[in-house]
Amino acid sequence: MNDMFGRMVTFLIGIVFTIFVPLTIVNLKMDDARQTIIDDAVVEFVDNARASGEITPNSYVELTKKVDSAQPMCDIDIIYESASMIPWEDDSGNITYKRALQSYTRKDIVDYMYNAVDTNGVTLTDGAGNTVYRADPVEYPLREGGYLTVKVQNTTPTPGMKMLSLFIPGAGHSTLYTVYGGYVGNNRF
Repeated sequence: MNDMFGRMVTFLIGIVFTIFVPLTIVNLKMDDARQTIIDDAVVEFVDNARASGEITPNSYVELTKKVDSAQPMCDIDIIYESASMIPWEDDSGNITYKRALQSYTRKDIVDYMYNAVDTNGVTLTDGAGNTVYRADPVEYPLREGGYLTVKVQNTTPTPGMKMLSLFIPGAGHSTLYTVYGGYVGNNRF
């Protein structure tokens, strides 16, 4: 009887190693391919924006499509930081200029490209309080010397991590992670 039980356990362990381990390895390799697709999309987006000095609606849509095709449910954070000189008047009336850092997020950039604004830059709304969208989206301008960063991170487990969690309980689910950035206009050799 004990010999039969041992053979059954050995058989089950053999099935696990012949089926589930190779499937896990294949899925982890697919995660590597997903990471490469996301890396390439982010680098292409940032480098094109840095070279042209603007973020175009088409390039933004292309970035989101490529990331979503590689792994749905990813957080895409875009941060653009720009320093500008603002006039500052002291108590005696002397005007000096101070450097101010302005930071813009993905929401700011997308709102600028797609939402209609009045002459003061306030987003227009209709009578029901809904945002009015532009008929033709516009490009988001970037200043030379500003810094553009894009960060992409998955929010749901990848198939490889789901399979790996069968063998290693508590394996993390945030495996796809990319951060890339650079100075606008700083691409000349």
